[in-house]
Amino acid sequence: LVGNDYGGEVQAGRYDALNGLFLRGDGEGNFTAQTMATSGFYVPGNAKGLAQLTDSKGRELVIATQNRGRLCIFRNRNPATSLRLRPTDASALLTFVDGRKQKVELSYGTSFLSQSARTLLVNPQVKAVEITDSQGHKRQELTKVNLAHR
Repeated sequence: LVGNDYGGEVQAGRYDALNGLFLRGDGEGNFTAQTMATSGFYVPGNAKGLAQLTDSKGRELVIATQNRGRLCIFRNRNPATSLRLRPTDASALLTFVDGRKQKVELSYGTSFLSQSARTLLVNPQVKAVEITDSQGHKRQELTKVNLAHR
């Protein structure tokens, strides 16, 4: 999360209360705030947007923009498999090693002033991915886990 906003009215002053926040999920819907020292996520300026991208090696990047400030780029220390999505892909059904399933909607854009890449980051505990496109056609994608079992 980013949260500073320096565009307020002169009388109100700057909304300068959040230099970035990383929330770690436990996979059960619970999140714990991580300190900047632990996460390394620090965006001190007039933050305007976040986008999730992948580099040429498929590693996850988070890009934070700041109005009249530097571009901040962060790389995930725990890399996940990155699957490049097709323009018409609408949803993914993830099947985990323990049998749990999760449906993920594949949207365009993620938040105000942000446009993330059309990729799906897949946790190492996912053994199968089934992608459904906007016409209802389905295809299976390989992950590191199911490649290891071939």
